[in-house]
Amino acid sequence: MAQLFERDQIQKREMLLDLMVFADMRATPIYSSIAKDRNVTNTLFEWTTDSYIEFNPDDCVAVDGTDATQIENHAQSRALMRNYIQYFRLPMYKVSPLAQNVSNVAGIRNEEGEAKRKAVKDMARLIEKWLLSDTEMAADDGSTGYKSRAIGRYIQSTAQSINPVPEAQRPTAAQIRTTAASSLNEDTDIRNILKAVFDATGMNGDFRFVCGSEMRHALTNSTRVRTGDTNNYYTLRTFAQEGKAVQHVTDFYTSDHGTLRVETSSFIGWSGSGGPGTGSADTDRAYFLDMSKLKLRTAKLPDMRYLEDRGSGKPLLCEAWLGLECTTPRGMGKIVPA
Repeated sequence: MAQLFERDQIQKREMLLDLMVFADMRATPIYSSIAKDRNVTNTLFEWTTDSYIEFNPDDCVAVDGTDATQIENHAQSRALMRNYIQYFRLPMYKVSPLAQNVSNVAGIRNEEGEAKRKAVKDMARLIEKWLLSDTEMAADDGSTGYKSRAIGRYIQSTAQSINPVPEAQRPTAAQIRTTAASSLNEDTDIRNILKAVFDATGMNGDFRFVCGSEMRHALTNSTRVRTGDTNNYYTLRTFAQEGKAVQHVTDFYTSDHGTLRVETSSFIGWSGSGGPGTGSADTDRAYFLDMSKLKLRTAKLPDMRYLEDRGSGKPLLCEAWLGLECTTPRGMGKIVPA
């Protein structure tokens, strides 16, 4: 008997779900939370730093009946710190008239609107990568634009080659560790950095410990208990009986000299050039950040506008003008593998 089977049918309509899926969900916690100030009126912005004079008690003993003769300059430690703003500009997105007005794309109601949405996210990720990088400040020389010093370049114990941070405001060598995540030691790395920050500033810190995935993994593994007189360690885990869940995570870390709020970054230590898809993060790196000392100085927050449409579509331009102010990096630290 002649019969029509599904496998023999022609002109069957495709079943395409009205859905667009993104696997990449990397966040921008530092850019999203850092303080922002639009009070920038020059490409170079400056601020004043100072420190106390350390007088010795034995040098300040007065003899009864004698005149005061010793004079010091109370402003001798004042110094300027500087940074440039950076002109961020994304490659433009452009949608043709037919792509915008005729095509019916699954999961997309408006291609120009989708381009805007992606540009906002692209710019946030771009700024996050810069913030957590080793970018050094540089002036516009006609071929390379202004660059603004980033966190990784502020937190160093040696003088920068351009507009160096004053010595009194730089972290000490003990606040910088070059340990790889695979060799992380809680005592010599984490606790000693917090101690070094206290020794340098006299303050117990409340830090955001921003780190790569390898460093986060190593930090949790470093929370162990030594048993007996041997070098055997046991990793601490929490077992929740009710939920039947094993928990092995470090969200907060508190020691004698400070507290860390642990956050994993997908963009820390970002480096790379040569086009999209060529950069990478340093997953072994970690920053001890005091967010009260960090601020974005902005002349223009991320902004979008359309350029002239000459018939082929409207080019979408997304740009921002901003720079990083780190009032004093002396109260911070970092772990960067050598």
